[in-house]
Amino acid sequence: MERFEHGGRVWDRDPGEWLDYSSNLNPLGCPEPMKEALYRAIDESVYYPDVQMRSSVRSLATYLEVKEENVLPESGGIEALHHAIRTVMPGRIIIMTPAFVEYEHIGEIYDIPMVFLPLLREGQAELDLERIEEELRVNDLLIVCNPSNPLGVAFEKSQLQLLLDTVKRKEARLLIDEAFIDFCPERSLKDLVAAEPRMLIAGSLTKIFAVPGVRIGYLLAHESTIAELKSSQMPWVLSAFASAIVSELGGMQEYVEESLALNERNRRDLVRELSSMGYRVYPSEANFLFVDTRNTERSASEIATLLKEKKILVRDCSNYRDTDEYAMRLAVKSEDDNCRLVAALQEIGGKSYE
Repeated sequence: MERFEHGGRVWDRDPGEWLDYSSNLNPLGCPEPMKEALYRAIDESVYYPDVQMRSSVRSLATYLEVKEENVLPESGGIEALHHAIRTVMPGRIIIMTPAFVEYEHIGEIYDIPMVFLPLLREGQAELDLERIEEELRVNDLLIVCNPSNPLGVAFEKSQLQLLLDTVKRKEARLLIDEAFIDFCPERSLKDLVAAEPRMLIAGSLTKIFAVPGVRIGYLLAHESTIAELKSSQMPWVLSAFASAIVSELGGMQEYVEESLALNERNRRDLVRELSSMGYRVYPSEANFLFVDTRNTERSASEIATLLKEKKILVRDCSNYRDTDEYAMRLAVKSEDDNCRLVAALQEIGGKSYE
């Protein structure tokens, strides 16, 4: 595998041929009002977008329930991470592993020293606050993904508040990646950004609205940090199509509520089926599952190869730090798609634990 490989690599053939469990998108798909807005945006694409993104800032602030001065639109969640890190330019980056591989990639791009601290202790995911405090130095940037990618665990707000207190004592900074927070919104720290100059939040609309091809992300931060970020942001960050998606956020509450209920139900059912086949499934509050395959006596790579022959893609996580060859991540999709995945896993076999 490539060191910084991502899911969603469907372009080896017609993308529509794949059942893609390697990328974590809402199985309900892009809501109709957003699709209609995309069609209307074709006529607006002959103009340069509003360089100040005024309408998008208002819509995002309302949707996220933050003040306008605390939000900055970005062309995708990864660009939000890049922009935050190159603006802060910390002395070191502290990464809790296993973690989204792009954190390390960004550190290498900007030649920033990195320290890796494990999230997993005796098979359980937890933030070791004492270890973190021992490691943190002035001007460090600590990155925490909540809910964690690839683990799916979501940390309590009270625990993250303790972590933020530690960061402030050490005169460091905290970057929370909330790319999947829409699936457990009660875990977000967005209500703290207005009062916390040492914290940034990176987010994405890609997952909940199933629009990865329309790059839409955001940064939330203290007003002074947003001003600093604006000064280094390229113009025309949001295309006419991204702006069209954002303009529809105000009418999405029912869609989001339906999505969360569907995800919870299908996630529970998929966990049950996977567990019955011998897979160890880690607790998740996201729209994906982190799975240990060792009890099936097949590696994640073997399973991925066999499933690919059935036109199903899964995420082999063996290239993540602090994982092994048995680490795999699976999206939570529709009931029908999940049944197809389960049937394919049963067909490829492996040692079964009833």
